[in-house]
Amino acid sequence: MNPKPYRSVTGFFGFEMMPATRVLLIATIAGYILQMLCLRLLRFDLVPLFGLSMTGLFLGWLWQPATYLFIHGSLWHLLANLLGLFFFGPETERAIGSSRFVRLYLLCGVAAGLGWIVISGSGHAVCIGSSGAVFGVIGIFAGLFPHRRVTFLVFFIIPIVMTARTLA
Repeated sequence: MNPKPYRSVTGFFGFEMMPATRVLLIATIAGYILQMLCLRLLRFDLVPLFGLSMTGLFLGWLWQPATYLFIHGSLWHLLANLLGLFFFGPETERAIGSSRFVRLYLLCGVAAGLGWIVISGSGHAVCIGSSGAVFGVIGIFAGLFPHRRVTFLVFFIIPIVMTARTLA
């Protein structure tokens, strides 16, 4: 019996966007917009409350390992993470299914954040951004498609072609 096909949305240049990837992209953008609105309009910085820190965990702020994924340090930081998810998320999600993709995305993000806590050694430093989750998606993509050729544009100009395994 074939599984029910996923409903997808065609985006830029006919690129097919899978549902969970789309939701994660929108949630990440919404988190950054909320972060900027709170900072600019209310003069309230969300980073100490929703970024990941050892101090926050000791205070019982157990939401931080999940919420830090949606807080970013700059627009460039946000865009780099969105690009990684945009290009590697749909194919990975299509291969493993939407619910498993979301679970692995969050698991990679939480594991990366907790690993950062252990390595940083500072109780007051704060970790933000979805880079760990995105690199987890790239690693899963490379594990599924190790010999797939990927073109990486250095400075958005110089094309470098490599296998997914090499990129990861």
